[in-house]
Amino acid sequence: MFSIIIYISGVIAGTFIHLSVFWILVPITFLVYLLIINKFQIPLYFSALFLIGLLRGSGSADIDAKGPDPENGSKEICIRAVEGDVDDVPFVFKGETRFTLTLRGKSSCMTSRIIPQLNHTRGKVLIKTGDESYKFLKGDTVRFTGRLVPEHQYANPGQIVNKDNNEQIYFSKVQSSEDFIIVKKRHSFYEPFLNKIRRKVTGLWIASLNNKSINEKYTRLAIALSLGQSKALLKNEKDQFKKTGTAHLLAVSGLHLGIVSMLTFALLNFILRRVYYLSAAYDVKKISAVISIPLITLFALLTGGNPPVIRALTMVLFAMGGILVGRKAISFNSLLFAGAFLITLNPLLFFSAGFQLSFFTVAGLLAVMKNYIKNGIIKSEAQNVIINFFEFLIHYFKILTATTFTATAITTPIIMFHFGSVSLVSPFVNLIAVPFVSILLMPLILIFELGMFILPDLISFTSYILSPLFKLLFKIVDIASIAPVLQIDNNMQGAIVFILSSAILFFLLKRRITSLVLIFIALIFFIISRLTIVPAFPQGTLCVDFLETGQGDSTLITFPDGAHWLVDAGGTAKKEIGKEHIFPVLKSLGVNKLQKIVLTHPDPDHLMGLPYIASRIKTDEIWENGQGIEEDANPVYYKLLKLAKKEGINIKRGNEICRRHKIHGAIVDVLHPCNYESSYNPSFSFNDNSIVLKITYKNKSILLTGDLSIEGEMELLSKEINLRADVLKLGHHGSRSSSSIDFLKEVNPKIAIGSMGPFNRYNFPSKDVVKRLKDLDVRFYRTDINGGVRVCIYNNELKILLSK
Repeated sequence: MFSIIIYISGVIAGTFIHLSVFWILVPITFLVYLLIINKFQIPLYFSALFLIGLLRGSGSADIDAKGPDPENGSKEICIRAVEGDVDDVPFVFKGETRFTLTLRGKSSCMTSRIIPQLNHTRGKVLIKTGDESYKFLKGDTVRFTGRLVPEHQYANPGQIVNKDNNEQIYFSKVQSSEDFIIVKKRHSFYEPFLNKIRRKVTGLWIASLNNKSINEKYTRLAIALSLGQSKALLKNEKDQFKKTGTAHLLAVSGLHLGIVSMLTFALLNFILRRVYYLSAAYDVKKISAVISIPLITLFALLTGGNPPVIRALTMVLFAMGGILVGRKAISFNSLLFAGAFLITLNPLLFFSAGFQLSFFTVAGLLAVMKNYIKNGIIKSEAQNVIINFFEFLIHYFKILTATTFTATAITTPIIMFHFGSVSLVSPFVNLIAVPFVSILLMPLILIFELGMFILPDLISFTSYILSPLFKLLFKIVDIASIAPVLQIDNNMQGAIVFILSSAILFFLLKRRITSLVLIFIALIFFIISRLTIVPAFPQGTLCVDFLETGQGDSTLITFPDGAHWLVDAGGTAKKEIGKEHIFPVLKSLGVNKLQKIVLTHPDPDHLMGLPYIASRIKTDEIWENGQGIEEDANPVYYKLLKLAKKEGINIKRGNEICRRHKIHGAIVDVLHPCNYESSYNPSFSFNDNSIVLKITYKNKSILLTGDLSIEGEMELLSKEINLRADVLKLGHHGSRSSSSIDFLKEVNPKIAIGSMGPFNRYNFPSKDVVKRLKDLDVRFYRTDINGGVRVCIYNNELKILLSK
């Protein structure tokens, strides 16, 4: 065991050290010579192991030192030639194929049919094709031409940007699999056989879907659970599992493999014991182990062989090997061996979240659970069956609870380090979901799949039995996703979480005094953090948050008295923009009540999130111009009006809002659309009837113009009102049809904010607008590059905080 630890330490150290092979091989050779002549054996043996590990780790450091492709930060999306290795098992379902490509190289932008030279690059491409294809397999090197759209991480004040993955992630949609050229078949010899089994399993569920005995959502979940293909689920479905800390259920994990192994071995042992001539002449356990090994290995490879599965497979093989040789396998040794094997293949794997979560969790469980698992099963006499049954249930519940909280205590600091947040209900949800999926749902799926292989007529019966279980799992996750998320904003908070996690572990290890001391230390840290905390909005401050929501608009105004107004809530950051993106941002900023919701105009990119937000956050009033009622706006607009009536939210328009509003020292002037017979100008479009707000505080002003274009700007200029402002939110996301030179000169801003989506199809902001701002010496911030932009007026000064 100690030898493996020394070797792993060398590999990890090597990833930080850039030494040439020569300077490591020379001392290794000398040490091996000394070992041969029997000098200082034990110290030299460990030194040699460390240096060998150092050699392997340094090799990966040299590879990594090549660095990312300099074009990774390029905003240009164009046709390129791309080459890479198929990184996972392609998922084929309902007319499309999805898989991940590990990049080998990509060309510069193609300007003709001549393919430019490919340049070495790093990163991954998530690919979707418009047809079903089995032409390439995991490991193959393929080439195609297409657009690479870089993944964009949305960032706002109060949110943590996940910086865990240093590799650039791209998305690409290719029309047909025929557009791919297989450069080299690199798949393993057994992959075609495994692919046939995967196709058969997927085909069974598709047949069930076609005869309408199960819906598509449950079909995708069944495939994800049985084949470890989490990409079978839609993005919003996966996000729900991630938010509740149950995403590990979607991929076949080490726990799943362990349960499959136990069931396989137990079933074989049960059957073979009833074959008299076998049980009389041979050790049935050994025969069961021999048969189990290839079956379990096949299942591990079938699910893609991710690191947690390989870890579990190694430990299972050690256990089976122990049965064959008549010795009990030491679990911790098998865990270390599995870790050493994977790190040898890829030393950088140690620093990934998946590897750390899998291995450290299992190590913690091995250390803690020996205090809870008793030898054997509770034995009972006939007259005490009921009593002992309840004792068994209590004992099982203790083990399950200890397992869940051990895993939570270990994984929480790791998740916090990599992702910055964790669900507060994760341990409780896993307490229900893990046994439900691993002990009930997963075995039933595998059993029924085996049955459907033999008797295809069982498809309808299987779907009838499993559909309620799938529905229940989604219901559990959906309810839990509403729970708050704990976010780490500074090192002090991170230290508190780490100390509390350690306290839980020591408590489970029955080190009560150590646990109490750690809790006391965490309490001291917490008191210090509260005393030294800097409020998000210092007293006497007015802040305006221009949120990054993709191609759309959403602005939060926080007044000096703590009152909040929300201006618009739309964008393309998420499919359900209110639920999945804007609402979590508002909660992270401490918004529990909205005095006003201002809908500047009823276009989807300003509207879509408002119904959900108004239904979840108490709102006093909604301001809008009423044009949507007369001119048939988006259906979500009518949903908002209906919700307002149901919740008793006042809706105000026109002259009710077209005046000066004083809020704790700040002034909000509604400048447009005003002074019309109706609450808007009937000759104007939705954009040009946008509600325009001017916020003034401490002699500083911020002008919000919605989607106002040049026609609306001219209307404002003709009214001869004071448009001067220090900060201007550009009209219509920086479109060429807005922000005219006359309007910009009249406003005379020092700072301009553009709300726009990354790589948007409208090419916002317009180059003309950017040039006008540059010519007028206006500082320009944009949400697609800078993330959410916070502008605060404090002590008669403007302060800018960028999320990126």
